[in-house]
Amino acid sequence: DPLIGAQVAEQIRAADRLLATRTDIAPLAALREAIAPLSSAPLVEAPHGRAPVDLLLDRPAGTAPGESGAHGHDHGAAYASWSVSDGAVKEAGLRALLSDPPAGLYRFKGLVRVEAGAVEAQLVGRSWSVTPAAAARTRAVAIGPAPLFEPAAFQAAWAAIAA
Repeated sequence: DPLIGAQVAEQIRAADRLLATRTDIAPLAALREAIAPLSSAPLVEAPHGRAPVDLLLDRPAGTAPGESGAHGHDHGAAYASWSVSDGAVKEAGLRALLSDPPAGLYRFKGLVRVEAGAVEAQLVGRSWSVTPAAAARTRAVAIGPAPLFEPAAFQAAWAAIAA
């Protein structure tokens, strides 16, 4: 669109995630082709206009993680999740993992024990942070689309940074 095309392109370039609504009635391949030159941000699909709010909005770290591989709510068959509720990792390894996340990882959040105490770790799209926090144990969750995010591969990456 000559009136708003430049603005839309700039918003796509700046986004750390993109939402495609009504993917149940519109071909997604054409959209992916159109945005590929502008952004490598994850494209979140919302068939029937149902956006996965938990992947799009930041939630407090203390409310996200669950126990023993579950984190309190179902993301449905379209999404895969991984969680941990104990152990510690090397902070430098955690920072490296979040700065270059595995394919399909849209969201990571939690309190993580590290060598010098604990940190709150957040990743949404391409944005991430690691800040000091108080936590008696690790509790974290990772979420991504089922076809792209592989919890077993993420577990292997997590095991590789264990302290």
